[in-house]
Amino acid sequence: MCYSPKQRPTLQQAFEKKSPIKIIGTRKNTKTLFSDKEEYTLSKSAKLHPTSLAFPYNDKFDNKLHTCEEALEAPIYQQIDLKVKVITKQPDKQTVVKNEKTYNKVECMVADRTNSIKLVLWEDTIDKVSAGKSYLLQNVTVRSFDDTK
Repeated sequence: MCYSPKQRPTLQQAFEKKSPIKIIGTRKNTKTLFSDKEEYTLSKSAKLHPTSLAFPYNDKFDNKLHTCEEALEAPIYQQIDLKVKVITKQPDKQTVVKNEKTYNKVECMVADRTNSIKLVLWEDTIDKVSAGKSYLLQNVTVRSFDDTK
């Protein structure tokens, strides 16, 4: 979404405070005939008003989408979402034994416009990911091994 410079400070302040705003003066785009998403345009004359909700803000539903750069800065054990392209994927599975159980893992290198990071795929997810394709990965847990996230 693109905002006019005069509206940007109001939107930025509301975003930082996590407070809702009411937008008056939007137009529904009719050019998205073959899309299942609705798109709206903010006109220059759109009005932005602070408002309140009948329920409290819940951090659980906050946007968890991170860039690779932000993932490297995220705290250990935080769950995040990543929109990345798989650059490389090891061809062979590695076997790991933990608590007398055997697990398979594969290491991948994933990247976005900000950075690249190593991603470890376990068990069921190994065959769902291919090198050269882009994915929205949800509920990825940030971990550290040998001082590397």
